[in-house]
Amino acid sequence: MKKSVSMFYVTEETSIEQAVSEMNRQRIVSVVVKKSRSICGIFTERGVLTRVLSAGRDLKVTQVREVMTECF
Repeated sequence: MKKSVSMFYVTEETSIEQAVSEMNRQRIVSVVVKKSRSICGIFTERGVLTRVLSAGRDLKVTQVREVMTECF
């Protein structure tokens, strides 16, 4: 996870486990997801609950891109 000005972000390849760990460390509830230099989505605490835990996904192998809310 990187900090750009006051915005934290992860890449789309980041594992859910890594993203959640960093979100907890930073005490934030969401992170922007970047692909190359573009923002491609957002990953939220609610997404962890609804798209990861309730779906029984493996936190270590599931990547953020699989469960993030995409930008349109």
